[in-house]
Amino acid sequence: MAENLFENAKKAEKTKKVDNRQEVIVPELEKDLKEMLDIESELAILNAKKQEIKHKLVEKGKENVIKLYNSKKTFPDSIRIKAGKYHYLFITSDRYAQIDKARSEELSKDFNEDLVQENTRFSFNTEILQKHMKHISDLLQKSTKITDEEKKNLITSETSYNVKKGAIKEALSFLEIMDEESLENFFDNIQPVYSIKSVQDETQIEENE
Repeated sequence: MAENLFENAKKAEKTKKVDNRQEVIVPELEKDLKEMLDIESELAILNAKKQEIKHKLVEKGKENVIKLYNSKKTFPDSIRIKAGKYHYLFITSDRYAQIDKARSEELSKDFNEDLVQENTRFSFNTEILQKHMKHISDLLQKSTKITDEEKKNLITSETSYNVKKGAIKEALSFLEIMDEESLENFFDNIQPVYSIKSVQDETQIEENE
Protein backbone atom coordinates (compact mmCIF):
# COMPACT_ATOMS: atom_id res chain seq x y z
CA MET A 1 0.00 0.00 0.00
CA ALA A 2 1.29 3.46 -0.90
CA GLU A 3 2.21 5.76 1.93
CA ASN A 4 -0.36 8.32 2.90
CA LEU A 5 1.66 11.51 3.17
CA PHE A 6 -1.08 13.27 5.10
CA GLU A 7 -1.31 10.48 7.69
CA ASN A 8 2.47 10.44 8.07
CA ALA A 9 2.49 14.19 8.58
CA LYS A 10 -0.18 13.87 11.23
CA LYS A 11 1.81 11.18 13.06
CA ALA A 12 4.91 13.34 12.98
CA GLU A 13 3.08 16.36 14.35
CA LYS A 14 4.63 17.47 17.61
CA THR A 15 2.40 17.27 20.60
CA LYS A 16 1.89 20.66 22.16
CA LYS A 17 3.07 21.05 25.70
CA VAL A 18 0.30 21.15 28.20
CA ASP A 19 0.59 23.86 30.84
CA ASN A 20 -0.45 22.12 34.06
CA ARG A 21 0.41 25.02 36.36
CA GLN A 22 -2.40 26.15 38.61
CA GLU A 23 -3.84 29.55 37.84
CA VAL A 24 -4.71 32.09 40.50
CA ILE A 25 -6.81 35.14 39.65
CA VAL A 26 -5.66 38.39 41.32
CA PRO A 27 -7.58 41.25 39.61
CA GLU A 28 -5.96 44.07 41.61
CA LEU A 29 -2.58 43.38 39.92
CA GLU A 30 -3.84 44.20 36.41
CA LYS A 31 -2.73 47.86 36.59
CA ASP A 32 0.71 46.92 37.98
CA LEU A 33 1.31 44.28 35.32
CA LYS A 34 0.37 46.69 32.54
CA GLU A 35 2.67 49.34 34.05
CA MET A 36 5.54 46.81 34.23
CA LEU A 37 5.10 45.90 30.55
CA ASP A 38 4.99 49.59 29.62
CA ILE A 39 8.20 50.26 31.59
CA GLU A 40 9.99 47.30 29.99
CA SER A 41 8.97 48.57 26.57
CA GLU A 42 10.25 52.08 27.40
CA LEU A 43 13.52 50.67 28.78
CA ALA A 44 14.10 48.70 25.57
CA ILE A 45 13.63 51.88 23.52
CA LEU A 46 15.90 53.88 25.85
CA ASN A 47 18.58 51.17 25.82
CA ALA A 48 18.58 51.11 22.01
CA LYS A 49 18.93 54.90 21.99
CA LYS A 50 21.72 54.70 24.58
CA GLN A 51 23.66 52.21 22.43
CA GLU A 52 23.24 54.49 19.42
CA ILE A 53 24.64 57.48 21.35
CA LYS A 54 27.44 55.38 22.85
CA HIS A 55 28.51 54.28 19.37
CA LYS A 56 28.70 57.93 18.31
CA LEU A 57 30.73 58.87 21.41
CA VAL A 58 33.14 55.99 20.77
CA GLU A 59 33.62 56.95 17.12
CA LYS A 60 34.31 60.59 18.04
CA GLY A 61 36.64 59.48 20.82
CA LYS A 62 38.56 57.19 18.48
CA GLU A 63 38.74 59.93 15.85
CA ASN A 64 40.29 62.38 18.33
CA VAL A 65 42.70 59.83 19.81
CA ILE A 66 44.02 59.20 16.30
CA LYS A 67 44.40 62.95 15.68
CA LEU A 68 46.33 63.41 18.93
CA TYR A 69 48.42 60.31 18.30
CA ASN A 70 49.35 61.54 14.84
CA SER A 71 50.18 65.09 15.92
CA LYS A 72 52.19 64.22 19.04
CA LYS A 73 53.53 60.83 17.84
CA THR A 74 52.75 59.50 21.32
CA PHE A 75 49.79 57.32 22.23
CA PRO A 76 47.31 59.09 24.56
CA ASP A 77 46.08 56.48 27.03
CA SER A 78 42.87 58.38 27.75
CA ILE A 79 41.38 61.73 26.81
CA ARG A 80 38.63 63.94 28.18
CA ILE A 81 36.20 65.08 25.52
CA LYS A 82 34.27 68.25 26.28
CA ALA A 83 31.08 69.49 24.63
CA GLY A 84 29.53 72.64 26.13
CA LYS A 85 29.01 72.06 29.84
CA TYR A 86 29.35 68.26 29.46
CA HIS A 87 32.35 66.00 29.19
CA TYR A 88 33.31 62.32 29.26
CA LEU A 89 36.44 60.24 29.64
CA PHE A 90 37.36 58.13 26.61
CA ILE A 91 39.77 55.23 27.18
CA THR A 92 41.53 53.13 24.55
CA SER A 93 42.75 50.01 26.36
CA ASP A 94 45.77 47.90 25.55
CA ARG A 95 43.42 44.93 25.11
CA TYR A 96 42.21 43.56 21.81
CA ALA A 97 39.46 41.53 20.19
CA GLN A 98 40.18 37.79 20.05
CA ILE A 99 41.59 36.50 16.77
CA ASP A 100 42.05 33.10 15.16
CA LYS A 101 45.02 31.63 13.30
CA ALA A 102 43.90 32.91 9.90
CA ARG A 103 43.46 36.44 11.23
CA SER A 104 46.84 36.31 12.99
CA GLU A 105 48.48 35.39 9.69
CA GLU A 106 46.72 38.28 7.94
CA LEU A 107 47.92 40.78 10.57
CA SER A 108 51.47 39.42 10.40
CA LYS A 109 51.45 39.81 6.64
CA ASP A 110 49.84 43.27 6.58
CA PHE A 111 51.92 44.80 9.36
CA ASN A 112 54.61 42.76 11.06
CA GLU A 113 54.93 39.26 12.48
CA ASP A 114 55.77 40.82 15.86
CA LEU A 115 52.26 42.27 16.06
CA VAL A 116 50.70 38.95 17.06
CA GLN A 117 51.51 36.29 19.62
CA GLU A 118 50.88 32.57 19.53
CA ASN A 119 50.12 31.00 22.90
CA THR A 120 50.05 27.24 23.32
CA ARG A 121 48.84 25.70 26.56
CA PHE A 122 49.84 22.10 27.18
CA SER A 123 47.95 19.83 29.53
CA PHE A 124 47.71 16.15 30.38
CA ASN A 125 44.90 14.05 29.02
CA THR A 126 43.19 13.45 32.37
CA GLU A 127 41.63 10.11 31.43
CA ILE A 128 44.96 8.57 30.42
CA LEU A 129 46.81 10.21 33.31
CA GLN A 130 44.42 8.80 35.90
CA LYS A 131 44.50 5.38 34.29
CA HIS A 132 48.30 5.19 34.62
CA MET A 133 48.86 7.35 37.71
CA LYS A 134 51.07 4.74 39.42
CA HIS A 135 53.35 4.49 36.42
CA ILE A 136 53.53 8.15 35.43
CA SER A 137 56.77 8.64 37.35
CA ASP A 138 58.48 6.11 35.10
CA LEU A 139 60.18 7.28 31.97
CA LEU A 140 57.32 7.37 29.51
CA GLN A 141 59.29 6.18 26.55
CA LYS A 142 60.41 3.06 28.44
CA SER A 143 57.08 2.24 29.96
CA THR A 144 55.46 -0.98 28.74
CA LYS A 145 52.23 -0.23 30.60
CA ILE A 146 51.25 2.63 28.31
CA THR A 147 50.53 1.95 24.67
CA ASP A 148 52.20 3.96 21.90
CA GLU A 149 48.81 5.46 21.03
CA GLU A 150 48.25 6.57 24.63
CA LYS A 151 51.75 8.06 24.82
CA LYS A 152 50.98 10.08 21.70
CA ASN A 153 47.73 11.39 23.20
CA LEU A 154 48.83 11.80 26.81
CA ILE A 155 49.66 15.48 26.42
CA THR A 156 47.14 17.73 24.69
CA SER A 157 47.63 21.29 23.51
CA GLU A 158 45.41 24.29 22.87
CA THR A 159 46.72 27.20 20.81
CA SER A 160 45.29 30.70 20.83
CA TYR A 161 46.31 33.92 19.12
CA ASN A 162 46.20 37.52 20.22
CA VAL A 163 47.48 40.94 19.28
CA LYS A 164 50.68 41.62 21.17
CA LYS A 165 50.41 43.57 24.42
CA GLY A 166 51.58 47.13 23.89
CA ALA A 167 50.88 47.03 20.15
CA ILE A 168 48.84 50.20 20.17
CA LYS A 169 51.61 52.10 21.92
CA GLU A 170 54.13 50.90 19.37
CA ALA A 171 52.14 51.77 16.25
CA LEU A 172 55.15 53.61 14.80
CA SER A 173 57.06 50.34 14.56
CA PHE A 174 54.28 48.66 12.57
CA LEU A 175 53.50 51.44 10.11
CA GLU A 176 55.53 52.54 7.11
CA ILE A 177 53.86 55.96 7.10
CA MET A 178 52.49 57.63 10.22
CA ASP A 179 49.38 59.61 9.32
CA GLU A 180 45.73 59.68 10.38
CA GLU A 181 44.62 57.32 7.61
CA SER A 182 47.23 54.66 8.37
CA LEU A 183 46.57 54.97 12.11
CA GLU A 184 42.82 54.56 11.59
CA ASN A 185 43.48 51.47 9.48
CA PHE A 186 45.79 50.11 12.18
CA PHE A 187 43.19 50.70 14.93
CA ASP A 188 40.47 49.04 12.83
CA ASN A 189 42.65 45.98 12.30
CA ILE A 190 43.87 45.39 15.85
CA GLN A 191 40.52 46.40 17.42
CA PRO A 192 41.50 47.74 20.84
CA VAL A 193 38.83 47.84 23.54
CA TYR A 194 37.21 51.26 23.92
CA SER A 195 35.33 52.45 26.98
CA ILE A 196 33.43 55.55 28.06
CA LYS A 197 33.45 56.69 31.67
CA SER A 198 32.42 59.65 33.78
CA VAL A 199 29.86 61.35 31.54
CA GLN A 200 29.27 64.47 33.61
CA ASP A 201 27.56 67.84 33.74
CA GLU A 202 30.19 70.35 34.90
CA THR A 203 27.60 72.71 36.41
CA GLN A 204 26.41 69.96 38.74
CA ILE A 205 29.99 69.18 39.75
CA GLU A 206 30.56 72.84 40.64
CA GLU A 207 27.32 72.96 42.66
CA ASN A 208 28.35 69.90 44.67
CA GLU A 209 31.80 71.28 45.50
